[in-house]
Amino acid sequence: MRKIVVVLVLFVLAGWAVYDTLSNQVASPVEDGTQHESEIVEGIEVGNQASDFALRTLDGKEVRLSDLRGKRVM
Repeated sequence: MRKIVVVLVLFVLAGWAVYDTLSNQVASPVEDGTQHESEIVEGIEVGNQASDFALRTLDGKEVRLSDLRGKRVM
């Protein structure tokens, strides 16, 4: 019984990983050039682009949010 549960959990995790990978490969309108920069809505609602800002790292380098476009940030 324990082996069945472990195998079932592994299948669920593998399925979730495949789904997550495939869902993140869909290009956004900004990346494929169909939406102009002036048409992008900034704000705090789901689907809106975050405002660009800059922060300093612990070693003093400046990092802008726009430098990380296309990468996952947290």
